[in-house]
Amino acid sequence: MSRSYRFGNDESIFSIADLHVGLWPFLQAIGLGAIVILPGVYANDWALRLFGMDQIMSKPWIALFASHFTQLCIALAAIAWVGRMRFRDYGFRRPEGKSYVGAAVAYGVLFGLIMTVVDYLPQILAQTAPQDLPLTKVNLAGWLSFEGLFVGISEEVPFRGLLQTFLMKRTTGRVRFWKYEMHVAGILLAFLFALAHLSSF
Repeated sequence: MSRSYRFGNDESIFSIADLHVGLWPFLQAIGLGAIVILPGVYANDWALRLFGMDQIMSKPWIALFASHFTQLCIALAAIAWVGRMRFRDYGFRRPEGKSYVGAAVAYGVLFGLIMTVVDYLPQILAQTAPQDLPLTKVNLAGWLSFEGLFVGISEEVPFRGLLQTFLMKRTTGRVRFWKYEMHVAGILLAFLFALAHLSSF
């Protein structure tokens, strides 16, 4: 199949082919993302009022569960509306062919360890406990269940399920680096995902 290259060619290490990305679909994806993510701010405020500042400061994962649960519910409703109840088209199906569950778990554990070191290197070197929240059984269970189980689902469904699929249906283009290739929507969504998490930096 012949491709129209915007950058590179068949032999290049990096190439962009068959690219057609309009501004309107990109702006629609941003708007849809805002509709999904912004209500989580209100859920966060609701958790703060319900549990009080002291509880949320000592157990911040409570507010994170509230905001991410809200985001997940709105994303599922948006998929039902935009996708006309065809959840299968938005990633809700068993993967065809090879499964990458083992690799995903391994990478998750690896990056979990790396980020633990990055976040708490001074405390690790000083061999002291982190001071940002009490290290209780409840906090450890809350953080591990949020970070280890819930955050992946509550962010993958809105970003990769809803927004990336939304963009893939409205844009064309393949980006290839070495032997890896993906739809240009994956690159655009990585950019939007980084913007959505800008406050984390």
